[in-house]
Amino acid sequence: MILKDPDTHLSASKKGRTFLKQSKPYFFIIALFVYSLLLLAVGILIHMSYMPEGSNLLYKGAHFEITDHKYDASLSTPPVISLGISQTDYKELLDKRNQALTTGVLLTSKNDYVPVKLKYQDKTLKAKIRLKGDWSEHLKGRKWSFRVSMKGDDTLLGIKEFALQHPKTRNYIYEWLLHKALAYEGQIALRYRFVELLMNKKSLGIYALEEHFDKRLIEHNHFREGPIIKFDEDLMWAQRAKSGDGQGKQTDFYSSRIDVFQSKSLEAKPHLMVLYQVGYHLLEKFRSGQLKASEVFDIRKMAKMYALGDVFGAQHMFYFHNLRFYVNPITSKLEPIGFDGDAGSRISFLMGVRAFNMENAYYDFDKLLFNDDEFMALYLQELKSMSDPSYLVGFFNTIKKELGEQVNILNKEFSDLEFSNVNLVLNQQFIRNALIPVKGVHAYVSKNNKNEVELRIANTQGLPVSIHDISLNDVLLFSPTRPIVIPGKILSQPLDYQTYHFTAKKPLDLKKEHIKNLKLQVSVVGTSFPSKVELDASPNDGFPLMKKDLLKKASELKTFNFLKVDEKHKIIHIKAGEWEVKKDVVIPKGYLFMASAGVTLDLVSGAKIISYSPLLWKGGEDDSIVVTSSDATGEGLSVIDVSGESTLERVIFEHLSAPDDNFWKLTGAVTFYQADVTMRDVTFHNNVKGDDYLNVIRSKINFSHLHFARSKADAIDIDFSTGEMKNITIIQSGNDAIDFSSSHVVLHDIRIQKAGDKGISVGEVSEIVGEDIYISESAYGIVSKDSSLFKGSRIELINCKTGLSAYQKKSEFSGAYINVSDVLHNGVSHVYDIQEGSYITVDGKGIEEVKKQL
Repeated sequence: MILKDPDTHLSASKKGRTFLKQSKPYFFIIALFVYSLLLLAVGILIHMSYMPEGSNLLYKGAHFEITDHKYDASLSTPPVISLGISQTDYKELLDKRNQALTTGVLLTSKNDYVPVKLKYQDKTLKAKIRLKGDWSEHLKGRKWSFRVSMKGDDTLLGIKEFALQHPKTRNYIYEWLLHKALAYEGQIALRYRFVELLMNKKSLGIYALEEHFDKRLIEHNHFREGPIIKFDEDLMWAQRAKSGDGQGKQTDFYSSRIDVFQSKSLEAKPHLMVLYQVGYHLLEKFRSGQLKASEVFDIRKMAKMYALGDVFGAQHMFYFHNLRFYVNPITSKLEPIGFDGDAGSRISFLMGVRAFNMENAYYDFDKLLFNDDEFMALYLQELKSMSDPSYLVGFFNTIKKELGEQVNILNKEFSDLEFSNVNLVLNQQFIRNALIPVKGVHAYVSKNNKNEVELRIANTQGLPVSIHDISLNDVLLFSPTRPIVIPGKILSQPLDYQTYHFTAKKPLDLKKEHIKNLKLQVSVVGTSFPSKVELDASPNDGFPLMKKDLLKKASELKTFNFLKVDEKHKIIHIKAGEWEVKKDVVIPKGYLFMASAGVTLDLVSGAKIISYSPLLWKGGEDDSIVVTSSDATGEGLSVIDVSGESTLERVIFEHLSAPDDNFWKLTGAVTFYQADVTMRDVTFHNNVKGDDYLNVIRSKINFSHLHFARSKADAIDIDFSTGEMKNITIIQSGNDAIDFSSSHVVLHDIRIQKAGDKGISVGEVSEIVGEDIYISESAYGIVSKDSSLFKGSRIELINCKTGLSAYQKKSEFSGAYINVSDVLHNGVSHVYDIQEGSYITVDGKGIEEVKKQL
């Protein structure tokens, strides 16, 4: 999924994915000796992706605790920290807060600090504080976030500088768990605990105390003093504040300065300044591609931290502006310091997969990191170890007492919150499933003789795989001539088949009937989970001939008397008139393909239009451009991989089919692939064959006033695309009216009538927002499936068999979520279908009805 702003997305979804629930404590007394059994039960009982914001729903019947006693707020007394501040200094903080609430972002400087007297136990210490936090959420309500710096040689709990913030800013107990896990794995871990905070003797309640980055952090973790460096985020937040809405243009880690903590302290210690310069140049050469990850970082520790981020749902700490690195003076390598993980989330990607599948500057660091094969292998080894059910058992056994104490402190203010490790167990299960894919590769025999077999192999999933031997009936026959590792597949990209050779253990005559029974042994790199893959049938190798044929056709523009080619201005214009088109029209790259009022193209004898250049087709108010097929054989319009946006206004498509000429097939009669497009006042009538009338893939769309009637199957199919659709009318589609896959689209004023299957289908990690939607006489109204979200308002469902449906269809995904308001339904046989692990919320209230199998 592509996120416009990961911080915004995660903060908005934090409440929806929280793993705390409201309930009565006496329901949850569970003895430790049944813990290992419950781990297995959780995987069977729980299938959940989304939690509605503000909802009280939780995993019914599957919640359990780690400690062998219930969390009782009276069992632990939190440390009490009291701050005394003058009215003048408090007003200065208040003014800064109001400024941040206006811009949506808090910008800070060293001049923001004001003096306070800090009292802890029987000691009164001098300190200074300022407001803390980037997003203004840190400053809402009465529990503001603070940065505290002790003066002189004073420390609090052995800490010189620290943050005090609402526990929810780090998702309550889960950030504490993350730091305990980091320490458990020998990583540098912040001191993190819950305290009671008083301001001028008035209690502000329970706060999270989070250690800042200085020499005491390093020495407390039993490392020799060394600099801590980071990518400076000031420019990013300044840009967001300047935008006025807290968003702004993102700044990537390439343009961020490399900064160091405690710079004044370093200036007094020349050997530390030298170390800072070492760390600076290592990090600089890494991001410029001059050094590999294994040459810059302690990659074993980096691998551990990334694996922990997956298991503990703490992937937020890997955004480049959250990265912190200790320059180890002994090894001269950088070691990670985990920070701001927003832990406790349920993951939908592994970091080793997400790095290559997110088109966002936040993940460029991860791409460089995981491009190092040595690091990737270590990361996968750590995932294998940490995804074993016994891992969490051992971890929680070491922190059982402390966990109970910290939750008891939280319960002094947040008495309705209880800790559940359900999502951590589900993350383990997700990781195990990824490490043992259903079918890691596709492979087929392309050549064979008595001494050698040649295979064409393509990776089918996001993790790299090792290719081992070929066997027949468990007898090893062939081994690769060299070690084979195939990188992970990029999501939404075609399979990349490569040729590999295998040598026979001894000469043999491999007969045709034997080939279909051959098995290829495959495993994800870094694991010992081999699986045997059946070889596929050999694919049709004629596709390259088709491509060659299209390139040849591209040079035949002069043979079409209805085309005017302006080579000087690189414009190809369709002349006004009614034109019969008997052969394929292929428009090469580098042109603008134009048409105006008075143009009618009649595609006959299977002809089609293929353009590698953008379209500018504008018909007249009463004289639309028409693309039709009088003999019902015309194979429509395909716009493929163009640079620049296409615009279609007042165009009519009718009686068209999807391309199908043996070597080249598409599903849409009108297709835009990697071709941004705007359509206004466009009509689609009576397509003849194909899965879709309009298919848009990997493109940005802006549709308004589109009308579809009598589509053979889907009217509109949107894949891996983003944009907006408004004033769309669809009547009588044979299958889905609108089908979304892995897309982010906003809908306005949608009217659908007589959809053969789903009115609106939202699938495969799509996020669709809609309003003013009318669906009638259709099998299903709105369906959300496979890790997708549909959010809508003002929806009418009339005379449909099923109204709203949410479920998981494909095993690689999880459940789905629908959040709607102002829904009217009449004549709907079954209003809700909800598979366990999926959720529907109507007007803020969760629907309880569950249908396990749809």
